[in-house]
Amino acid sequence: MKYTINKSVLFVFFIYLLFSINIDAQTIWNCIEDNNDENVFICKNEDNLKIILNRSDQNFSLKVLGDNFTANIETEEVKGQIKTVNEKYYTSLYIKGYATRKIEIDHKLNFIGAEIEYFYDDSTDSNYKYYRGEYKVNDQGEVIITGDGFAEMRYGGTYKGKFKDNQRNGRGEWALGNEKFVGQFENDLAISGEILYEDGSKYIGTFNGGKKHGFGEYIYLTGDRYIGAYQNNLMNGIGTYFYKNGARYEGEFFNDNFHGEGAYYYSKESALKSFVGIYKNGIPYKGIFTYSNGKPLHKGSYDNEGSLHGEGADYFYKEDGSLNGILKGNFKNGDCHGFCSELYADGSSFKGEYVNGERQGLGVLQTNYETHSGYFDQNGLQGNGIFKESKLNYEWEGPYENSKRNGQGVLTFLDDKSKYSVTFENDIYIGLEDLTLENLSTNRRLALVIGNDDYVSNPLQFAVADSLGIAGALEEVGFDVTHIINTTQEDFLNALYDFKRKILLSGKNTDVLFYYAGHASQVRGINYLNPIDSVINRESQLEIMSININRVFEVLNESVDGVKIAVLDACRNNPFASSLRSAKSGLAQMNAPPGTIIAYSTAPGETAIDGSSGGLGIYTGSLIGSIRKSDIKIEEVFKETRKTVVNMTQGQQIPWESSSLITDFYFLKED
Repeated sequence: MKYTINKSVLFVFFIYLLFSINIDAQTIWNCIEDNNDENVFICKNEDNLKIILNRSDQNFSLKVLGDNFTANIETEEVKGQIKTVNEKYYTSLYIKGYATRKIEIDHKLNFIGAEIEYFYDDSTDSNYKYYRGEYKVNDQGEVIITGDGFAEMRYGGTYKGKFKDNQRNGRGEWALGNEKFVGQFENDLAISGEILYEDGSKYIGTFNGGKKHGFGEYIYLTGDRYIGAYQNNLMNGIGTYFYKNGARYEGEFFNDNFHGEGAYYYSKESALKSFVGIYKNGIPYKGIFTYSNGKPLHKGSYDNEGSLHGEGADYFYKEDGSLNGILKGNFKNGDCHGFCSELYADGSSFKGEYVNGERQGLGVLQTNYETHSGYFDQNGLQGNGIFKESKLNYEWEGPYENSKRNGQGVLTFLDDKSKYSVTFENDIYIGLEDLTLENLSTNRRLALVIGNDDYVSNPLQFAVADSLGIAGALEEVGFDVTHIINTTQEDFLNALYDFKRKILLSGKNTDVLFYYAGHASQVRGINYLNPIDSVINRESQLEIMSININRVFEVLNESVDGVKIAVLDACRNNPFASSLRSAKSGLAQMNAPPGTIIAYSTAPGETAIDGSSGGLGIYTGSLIGSIRKSDIKIEEVFKETRKTVVNMTQGQQIPWESSSLITDFYFLKED
């Protein structure tokens, strides 16, 4: 608002007094600038009296114009009046392109009024439309607004307060309608103070460039309140936001949002106490939610909806408020998705794969003494699984259905690595005695041994002797042996029936063995064992007069979990081959049912040599010797037998086995 104007522009010194003037009456003067000298003004009144005023004359005085006058002044830059009021001089001059200025002066044109008034042009760059107040004149003759004053602002409102160097500087008050600011100004801008906004909200703090900046407190019309740092009119930095309902946020802000490290404390009415962690754009991003009692609810990373997303943990509580469990791992939209762990206060846990909050994939379920592992879905463990029991220190692997063991599996005692076949139904062990190592390791051994020599057609020499030898060997290694010789079909069937009853009474984990020495037939891939009274002239008589080998396996399978052994020293020449069109030499190869091993005295389709060694057949004699060897598995027993037979027959007879055993079996095992 600085504008320099020379005193000559107004009026200058008196040169000549040409006439005696009567100054008692109001005199109107019209003064113009001399074209040749800007310090000289030529003034004429209505009587055409002319006075020449020159500021360069030290005797210059306005008194020459009379005691009561109005002087109209006009130059290229200035237009206005100087007039007397109650013996005082006042100017009202319009400075072109700037403002109209009013002030009291003395007769020498010196500013002597305590206040000055400015009416600013719309075209000026001044922030003011009007000013009235104190001022000073500097050494260059410039009027400087300084001190107390009042201004109407160009952008609206009024200001009353301190000025310095033509700008608001110091304490002042700005008002526009119901909006009001009281505080400190610097270089025409507010720097600190209190502003009451038109809507009733209020800010108390510091400013920069007319914007909230630095430390301040904002009180909202709603009753909310913020105390903290501002930048560019927005909450930026550290601060606290108080809600009317008692909730509050303490922490970092960015562009009016919770952003960065912070803590939100809920109102007393809420079930939650706080969230402490990291915010992004006003939304919890990573941290922990707690209940009103201070116990954790969620912990981890969150999505824009506030749901766990990424690594996190959920906490669960009992009705008494004590912690019941924790679910932690990878989350998606609030649900476990990927690998997660469930940990419970009773010591149980689950670790595994999840899809959209449901168990779906490989996992391990653990209680105090038990562990279940395998593939889980929403209904539990399904398919093949592994069960571990720490008290008895064993592991069972087998089929599951809805987290219950259902079916036959392999049980391994982890101390000695011994294996047994064990069946569960709806998670209940199927057995006559408790599931212990002692009971399983001392389970009964049953054997049915049959030897037939006295056939009507083509009798044999060593089958009965072989059956006697094998029966004795089996009794030596703990088998309860049922031994019958020269069986008719009726005897054979009764023996199978009685053997079945013994198995059922002994329990589903009884080890069973069937040994047969005698004639057998293979017709259309089916093996038949021939009683001594069988006379077969056509194929249709086989099912009536002979014993289908599948009947034997049906009996053996009554031992659900025990080892099942079938030894067939019956691969001799078929005595009925000439009567049966489809008959073939030897026995047909059979696939062993689960938990079974089938031993043949020679390879499928081949015939055994009906020779002897030490009064026994070559195969059975060799087998008895192998059975009596301690600490070798059954597979090794038959392997040793095969080596002996091959050597004795010079490779003409090669014993054969088909096995689907899933547990270890020893005929003789030293403690």
